[in-house]
Amino acid sequence: MGRLLEYREIQNDQIISKDVFRGAKDLFVEMSTDLVRKEVIDGSLIYGSVAVDTMGPRSDFDAITALREESVKNRMAVRAIKLEMQSQFGDSFVNVFDNTVKPRSNFETGNHDFNRFFGQHLSSDDRVVIGNDLATYATWAGNEKLAVEHLREYLANKERRLSKAFEEINPIDLSHGGLQRMLELPCAIGRKALQVVAETYDSPETPIRSVDKKLVVLQARELFGKYDLVDGFDQLLANDRNYNEILEQALRGDIDQTEYEDFIRDLHNRLPDAIGWINSILEKMPILSKPKD
Repeated sequence: MGRLLEYREIQNDQIISKDVFRGAKDLFVEMSTDLVRKEVIDGSLIYGSVAVDTMGPRSDFDAITALREESVKNRMAVRAIKLEMQSQFGDSFVNVFDNTVKPRSNFETGNHDFNRFFGQHLSSDDRVVIGNDLATYATWAGNEKLAVEHLREYLANKERRLSKAFEEINPIDLSHGGLQRMLELPCAIGRKALQVVAETYDSPETPIRSVDKKLVVLQARELFGKYDLVDGFDQLLANDRNYNEILEQALRGDIDQTEYEDFIRDLHNRLPDAIGWINSILEKMPILSKPKD
C-alpha cells in the first residue's frame, strides 16, 4: 500500500531507495534539532514507514513541524530543510517529502485538519520525535463529534474523491491520487472502523500498533467479515498485491510501458467497485446504518 508510480519514474530510475530515505531521515533530525535549539520550531516528528524503517518503492516521507510562532523568518528556516533535501537527494525525493508546518498555537487550539483518530496514530511509540512532542499538547479537530459521525464523514469524503477520480478523462494520470486512495482503503477504512468500534462499544478491537498495516488489515478483515463486507475488502487487497507484482516486473524491465499503463487503466475501471464497497459499509454496519423512515 502506498503511492502509485508513473511509468516515467520507473523509466528514469527515480525510485527512492531505503538508503536515501534513511539519509533524509538523519538530515531531517539534524536540521530540526538545530531549529529547536535556535527556538525557531517547538518540535518536529516523523511518522509512517520512514519512522519504523519499513520503506518501500511506494513510500512517502511523512513529517509534521510545529513552529514556535508564525513568522516569515521561521517559515523560511523550515523551508531550508526541503531545499537541502532537494540539494542532497534530488527532485524525485522532494516529490515524496511531505512536511506539514503549522505554528504551535494551531495545534493547541485544534486549528488543523487532523481528527482525534489521527491523533491516536500520532501518539503511538512508532514515531521519531525532535524537540517537544506536539502529541502531548495538540487538541484534535471535531473532538465534540461522536466517533460514528467521524466515520460517516470519512467514508463520504472517500466516496466523493473516488467518484471524482473515476470521472478523470485520462485514466493513466495518477496526479489526482484516486487510485492510491482506492488501494489504501482496506487499511485506511479498517483502521478508522476499528477505532470507532473500540470507542463506541469499549471494545478491544483497536489494533495494538496502528502503524502496523498487516495487523490492522488482519483485524479489520475479521470485523468486516461479521457484516458480509469481506468480499470487497479482499478484492481491494488483491488489487494492491497485483499492483505490487506489476511494479516489480516493470522495475526489472520484464514489462514495457504499454503493459504497465494497461494495468493502470484496469485499476481505474475498478474504482466503481471500491465506491460500491464504501456504500455497502454505510448500509451494512449496524453502527453506521441510520433507521429508515
